[in-house]
Amino acid sequence: MHVIIWDGGCGNVENPFKLNGNPVSIVGEGRHDVIYRKIEIDPSFLRKGTNEISLLSDTEHHGIEVLLPGPALVVRI
Repeated sequence: MHVIIWDGGCGNVENPFKLNGNPVSIVGEGRHDVIYRKIEIDPSFLRKGTNEISLLSDTEHHGIEVLLPGPALVVRI
């Protein structure tokens, strides 16, 4: 998965980013900077058809923000 985030920290949320309910580590050090991540995804996390990505950050200001165009899954068969 390729994703670009603004990393302002995740606050007290243990697993802020999930793919189909499975935690995926995208968070950096919370240094308030833009980070490009290329993350290997466990194939068992994927569903045939629609997949759901969720993000929860409980910081008061800019926490974790997924920048456009958003996450991209690159699947090789």
